[in-house]
Amino acid sequence: MKKLLLICLVGCLSVLQSCKDECKDVTCENGGTCVEGTCDCPDGYAGDTCELVAREGLIGTWSGNTVCPGEPAEAIVFEVTEGTSIDQIVITEAGASEGFVGNVTGVNTFDIEPFTVELLGFVVTTTGDGSVNSSGQLVMNIVAEVQGFGTSACVFTGAK
Repeated sequence: MKKLLLICLVGCLSVLQSCKDECKDVTCENGGTCVEGTCDCPDGYAGDTCELVAREGLIGTWSGNTVCPGEPAEAIVFEVTEGTSIDQIVITEAGASEGFVGNVTGVNTFDIEPFTVELLGFVVTTTGDGSVNSSGQLVMNIVAEVQGFGTSACVFTGAK
């Protein structure tokens, strides 16, 4: 009887252990929700407790060079500012009146939202992506497609 009682007690304790609330001691910030002990962060936030604004390290003035196939490197400055939502940035070349939108995909990473302009009678659509590398440099891969002429891929690398 004691052995049966002991087996029953051990079984009950293991059932109770498996019902433990894994989110009991987890506090998620910025609207994050706890799922099985881990914070699920809303768009634009990251970190163990959603404490990081994912675009924060992207914001600022970046000076560097753009390299395109068959052309010499061109010195360029980009200004990265906050977009209209927490998971957007606006990337504007120095002196330009308009920039293009980047959708933040993770901490210091983004995709360039496709945008189309007409230049000298040619329709140009630009896309790409970017991130801050381990050296603290912003690296953007910019792909421009000129309707009827193909695509050109350029890389910007710059520092704050």
